[in-house]
Amino acid sequence: MKTSTPLLHLSLITLLCLNINNVHAISCDAGEVGVVILIDPDSWPAETSWAITDADGVIIAEGDAESDSLCVAEGTCYTFHLYDSYGDGIYTPHGVELFYDGALLATFTGDFDYSTSIDMGCPPGTSCSSAFDVTTGTYTASAPNTWYKFIPEEFGTYQITTCDLENTCNTQIWVYDHCAGLIPSEFAEGTTYYNDDWCDEQSFISGIFETEKEYYIRIGDIETSCEGSEINWQITYIGPPSGCTDPYACNYSPLAVIDDGSCIYPGDPDCPLGPDLTLDSTYFDGLPYFSSDFSIESYNADWDDCAFEEACVTGVGTRYVLKFGVKIDNIGDVDYHLGSPGDGAPGFIYSPCHGHWHYADYGEYILYDEFGNEIPSGHKNGYAVMDVGCFDGTPKYGGGNMGISAGCYDIYGRGTSCQWVDLTDIPDGNYTLVARVNWLNNPDADGNTEINLSNNWTSVCINLERDAPGDMPTVTRVDSCAPYYDCYGEIFGSAKYDCNGECNGFARVGDLNADTARTAVDVDEYIERILSNTIIAASCNDANGDGDIDVYDAAIVDGCAWQEAGVTHIINLCNMPYGFLNTSDTVTFNIGEINTAEEYIDIYAKNMTADILGFQLSLDGLIIDSIEKLAPSIETSDFQIQHSDKEIIGLGYNEQGFIKNITPLPLFRIYFTTIYPTTICIDYVTTAINEDYHEVVALKNDACYTLTSINDLVYSTDLLNINIYPHPITEQSVFSFNNYLHTDFSLYLYDFTGRLLREYPTTSDDEFIINKEELPSGMYIYKLKSEQISSQGKFIIQ
Repeated sequence: MKTSTPLLHLSLITLLCLNINNVHAISCDAGEVGVVILIDPDSWPAETSWAITDADGVIIAEGDAESDSLCVAEGTCYTFHLYDSYGDGIYTPHGVELFYDGALLATFTGDFDYSTSIDMGCPPGTSCSSAFDVTTGTYTASAPNTWYKFIPEEFGTYQITTCDLENTCNTQIWVYDHCAGLIPSEFAEGTTYYNDDWCDEQSFISGIFETEKEYYIRIGDIETSCEGSEINWQITYIGPPSGCTDPYACNYSPLAVIDDGSCIYPGDPDCPLGPDLTLDSTYFDGLPYFSSDFSIESYNADWDDCAFEEACVTGVGTRYVLKFGVKIDNIGDVDYHLGSPGDGAPGFIYSPCHGHWHYADYGEYILYDEFGNEIPSGHKNGYAVMDVGCFDGTPKYGGGNMGISAGCYDIYGRGTSCQWVDLTDIPDGNYTLVARVNWLNNPDADGNTEINLSNNWTSVCINLERDAPGDMPTVTRVDSCAPYYDCYGEIFGSAKYDCNGECNGFARVGDLNADTARTAVDVDEYIERILSNTIIAASCNDANGDGDIDVYDAAIVDGCAWQEAGVTHIINLCNMPYGFLNTSDTVTFNIGEINTAEEYIDIYAKNMTADILGFQLSLDGLIIDSIEKLAPSIETSDFQIQHSDKEIIGLGYNEQGFIKNITPLPLFRIYFTTIYPTTICIDYVTTAINEDYHEVVALKNDACYTLTSINDLVYSTDLLNINIYPHPITEQSVFSFNNYLHTDFSLYLYDFTGRLLREYPTTSDDEFIINKEELPSGMYIYKLKSEQISSQGKFIIQ
C-alpha cells in the first residue's frame, strides 16, 4: 500500500533532456524536506518496488515501479531500499534516480541483485553509513540507535556492554559486519552479535573480532524505552581466545588460538559429555502471557519474494500467520559449534533474499490436527545460530562463526522473518503446534552429537475459529490436547512411516526403481511412464501430493536428487510431498512458425516473470516425429524435451530453465507427420514449473491452424512475433521479427500525424537496426510489410 503522493511518471532521460529541474523539489511543510523517486522501469516493471524505513527499520512509505514523492522530517535518518523480485536489478539504461531536498542523491541501474539501499538525511551517528569511528574505551550515545564503526587493531575477544554504567532504561546492542544493504530490525536478524537483557535491562556481548575488519555497532533500546535518554557503553579488548587447541582432546576448544594447557583426553573422568540443546517450553507456550507472545497478523506475501522462495507461506496474497518466539538453551557441558559458513562449513545455505547465511535442518515448526496428521503451514528453512545470552556460560559465537556455547542460549523473536506458521487455509478446530530443534541429531562441525534428544521439542495446543470463511482466525490457547506420538511411540519423535507404511522404512517418495536413492534414473522413469500413460498416483510416487503424476513430480524428484548429491536448496525438496502454486508467475505457449513443406511447427513461450524449469503440454492434429531445441538458453544445457505422439515434456535436468522474456520467443521445433486436411492446435497445457520449484500459471494461445495440403502457407500477423529491444529506444535497438514466410520485408517509420520519416532497405533477414539519431523523444508508428502480409504498431524513442 502506498503512503505517499503520486507524481507524474516521466522517464529519466526525458526529464534530463528537457532540463525540468523543478520536478526534483516539492513543496513541504516547515521542518520537512522532499524526497522524489524517479523511476524509468525496464521491460519487467512488476519486479521493481521500493520502501523507505526509519532508524528502527519501520516502513514509512513504499511503492512499485511508478515515480513518486513524499515529505519526510528534516534532520532525521531514513533509508531508501530498492528491490527487484527476480534478483537481476534494472536493465541499463533504465533505472531509478533518488532526489533528497532537491538534490540528486543516487542513481540505481544495472544488476544490483535482489536489493540495494542508501541512507538519506542522516546526521552523524544515526545510520551505519554515518557511524562514529571508535576504538576501545567508554562512550555515551546521545540517543537510542546511535551507530559506531569499529575496526579492531588486534585479533581476539572483545566485550561490548551497557552493564554497570549507570544506565536507567532498557538497552540493546547489535553488531553487524556489513553496512551496504543492511536492513536493521529490533531483533538479531542479520547481526554478527546481539544481546538484550544480560544484566537486568542492560546488555553485554563477548565475541571474537577479526583484525582490520569493519564492524558496525548499534547502541539502542527496546521500542522507545530510552527515548530522551543517553546510553553509556563500553568496548574492551580481552585478548586472544585461549583453551585446549588439540582437536583430539575431549575438551577441544575450536575457537582457541592459544593453548592454556587444559587439554584432557578420552577416558579421563573429567571429560565433558557433550552439547544438549533444549527448547524453553515456558518461553514458547507463552504462559502466562500467551495472548501477547503469540500474535495472529495479516501478511502480504506478494510483497516478499523471500517468503515464496523459502516456502514460509503456503500461498500468495494476504496470509494470516501466527507469530511466536522460541528460545534454545544449550544445557550441556560442550559447545554446539556449527562453524563458519564462509569457510565452507557444511549445512549452510546462503539466502540472496535476506543477504546472509542460514543453517538448514536445524529447527522446524509443525502443526498437527486432532488425529495426528501433519498439516502444511509453511516452514522456516534456516537459522542464524548464535549466543544471544547466557545463563551459566561465556558467549563466543555469532553470525560469522555460528554455534551456541555451553550454558548459553539463542532466541528467535516473533518479529524475525518466517518466524510463524501460515494459518490462512487451515480449517477451524483444535491443533497442536510443535517446535523442535536438531531432531536428526546431526553432528556439529567438531563431530559432537547431543547427549539427550528427549528435550528437543515443545508444544502448545491452540484453537482456530473464524466469524466467516476467509476471515482472519482467532487463535486461543487450549489447556490440553492429545500429544503426537511417532510410529515408534515416542512423543513428538522424528520416526515416520515410509511411503509404504513401514515405520522408519527405506521406501522413499520418488525412488521409482527402489534403490534407496533419488537419481536422474528415477526422473527418466517418471517422464517415460508419464508419456506412455503407465503411471498412476500412489503414496510413493506422488511427489507433490496432488493425486496426479506429471512433470512437476519429476521436477521435484530431480531437485531432490541434486540435493542428495550435495547441492543445497533453500527448500528441502526431499521432504515430500512438497508443492507450491505461485500465481504471480505465468507462462503462455503458442504456435509460431508453420512450415508445411518441411513439416514442422515452432512452439513459442512468453514467460515475463520467471525462468521456466519444466513444462508439459499436448498438441492435436499431428503426430510428433522429433523435436529440436530453439531457445539459446537451453540449447547447451541439459534441458531435455521428450515426447510421445502428441504429449511433450521439457525439464531442466541440471536445474537450469529457459530464461524469462517479455515477448513470445521460439522454444522448440516439432517435426511432424499428419493426414491432410488437419487442424493443428495446442490441445492443453498440463503445468509448468519455475526455477524455484513452484508450479506456475500455465496458459496457451487458443489459435488453431487448418491445413488442407502440404502446400499450405499460414499468413498471420500473430506469427510475426515482433520485438524491439531494448525498448524504449535510447541509442540503438534491434527490431526483430519471425520471418516465417522466408520472404522480403520492408520497414517504415511514421510520426503520429502519419508522416513517413524513414524507409529501411528491403531484407529477407529477420531484423532491422533502428538508430535514434535525429529523431526527438516521443511516440512513433512502425509498419512491417511484405507482399503477403503487413503489421503495424507503436514504439517509443527517449
